[in-house]
Amino acid sequence: MDKNSNTTPALTTFELGLITNFLSIAEDEFSNESCDEFLIPASPANLAVLTPMVAGKIAEYGDEWEHERDPADYLAHSSTLPNFYVVPNEWLAAYLHARYAPALPERLDAAECRILAGLLENLTELYEIRAQHHDDEEADPFMLPPTGPNKAFMAALFEKRKKRALAKKALEATKPITAPDFWVIGFLAQACARAAEGVESVPIARIDTTGEPDVARTGLDPRFPAVQPFLKKYFQQFEEWRTEEMADLKRFADEGPGFTTERRSWGYGDKTVFDDLWHCARAVKRLAIHAALGTGKPSAKKKTPRLDAEAANQTFARLLANGQHIYVDRGALFSARHYFGKETVPEDERALADECDKGVSMSEYKIVRHMLYEGYAPDDIGAAMQQLAPYLKKRKGTERDAYIAQTLQAARADEELLDWIRRRDRSERDNAVVAAELAGDWRPGWRQAVAYDYWSCRIAGEDKYELALDDACCTIANCLVLGWDAWALQLARQVMKRLEHGRFRDFDADKRPFHQRRTQYFVLRLLAQWQGWACRNLPVQAFDETLFEQLLERWRDPDPDKVAPLLLAACDRRMYQSRCFTGAKVLDLDDYRFWYDPFEILLVLDLRRRLGLANPVLDHPLMATPLGRLPDAAPPYTDEVLDGVVARARLEDASL
Repeated sequence: MDKNSNTTPALTTFELGLITNFLSIAEDEFSNESCDEFLIPASPANLAVLTPMVAGKIAEYGDEWEHERDPADYLAHSSTLPNFYVVPNEWLAAYLHARYAPALPERLDAAECRILAGLLENLTELYEIRAQHHDDEEADPFMLPPTGPNKAFMAALFEKRKKRALAKKALEATKPITAPDFWVIGFLAQACARAAEGVESVPIARIDTTGEPDVARTGLDPRFPAVQPFLKKYFQQFEEWRTEEMADLKRFADEGPGFTTERRSWGYGDKTVFDDLWHCARAVKRLAIHAALGTGKPSAKKKTPRLDAEAANQTFARLLANGQHIYVDRGALFSARHYFGKETVPEDERALADECDKGVSMSEYKIVRHMLYEGYAPDDIGAAMQQLAPYLKKRKGTERDAYIAQTLQAARADEELLDWIRRRDRSERDNAVVAAELAGDWRPGWRQAVAYDYWSCRIAGEDKYELALDDACCTIANCLVLGWDAWALQLARQVMKRLEHGRFRDFDADKRPFHQRRTQYFVLRLLAQWQGWACRNLPVQAFDETLFEQLLERWRDPDPDKVAPLLLAACDRRMYQSRCFTGAKVLDLDDYRFWYDPFEILLVLDLRRRLGLANPVLDHPLMATPLGRLPDAAPPYTDEVLDGVVARARLEDASL
């Protein structure tokens, strides 16, 4: 009988894929344990499996290797027990993961499969002990989305553990299916051991999980703004970024930390560099998006608002009623009716009435100053005061005309107002210059914004400054799509390290998360899958979006027509996720800068392009703009200021 005519089930690509994911975690798990030894029977078959692993370690250590330099000699002397080899679990986990991650083999040597089973048994024991000695804080449940192969696998797992009610639920599941991780690893260990019984090699049966997608498209979101309304709403947040943030960054590059400015009276350092790079990135990205989605010409002048006498009356009345943003004295305005709504002010209330009048007068002064800044004519403002200033005749008597004239005169000479106007005009000129530069080609501005975002995130470190997951993951995706692989992977490692401790201001592991961020977790999981990395400490919502789970399964399908429906559904989904904060929960894309930047879609297309796979044509409004096209790879962006800032920052933080 042919030994390879094994009637026991072979391992499947599905099972070996899960094993490979666990191996990516196992190396670190074992390296943190004081007892990390794996006892393996000495045999020619096991020696053949272990020799290339040991040879790789000898080459890795080079002159620092202190043992026998022949792998067979090293293994022969590795154990004090006769007829056994001893190797570190972490070595085996790293070696086998490196073997399987690039492409799953079609067949495994039976000895390798038995060693793999033993390694998984060791990992099972480690996780089971951890679960017994710790609360759920360190026992992350294993989770799979409710697809056909996943349901079958989890049902078989539960049947093996005689959990028939759970098996039935798994087969009927419509939500992600969970189980303790050591149950799953132990089940896979048994599968490896069973497949290796009585054979010389174990075939890996291919399972096709690339059938028709189960996710239906939601269609376009009717509330998602078209380009022109979007550009109108997307205003500049840091208007003076060139004369303030950029100027301070240049000074930091030239002088180093420690100087003070009006903005930074406590001294300029790497925390302010972190903030100012982020501000500049926001400002430049907004200008680049306007250039990419606009007419290709410098931004047209804003539509001139109506500033006639009627509009002045309306604005004055509105600010009296609701002028919190200019700090009107609501208490004085409310009390005016009590003191001045009578025929005469009683003598015993005169002092209080005078105080109330001062508060109302100061509010009127601030309203006048605000209206002058907006461009209203002084005569129209004065006329509005005559008609609408509360109880003006009672408060000012025959002096009311002089009061109005004095208020206008003082407001027009107000140094703070004059400074606001100077700064506004300078900001408009500066932004117009940049807009004109980007009108012919928006891409340099885009690359500058991504680069400034990248270095802001990097300076935040693994736990130095508070960082947002939405910024970091968008930056990772944009860097990779631009061809800045080293930057993207370095930042991704930093982000995953921060995630182990939840060090993001929008990380939310609650059962009903306030911050959603499913798109951002998809980006991290896709990148980790591509690189063969582990993703730890991800919250439940990282796994409960069926669309993303199917994309993670199928993004490498050679047939672009099988991937297109999922990507189109993802485009629809991002439209519905593009909402500013409503108060109930924070959606994935809660800022204008993300709405027309389909970074997660472009990331999938870019990774397919790298693998030589044809990309589908996506007929969708989000993909029909310049921002929705895959860019050509370009060298990482640099400029004189950024180079100087990074050089200075590296003096303080060598990890940069």
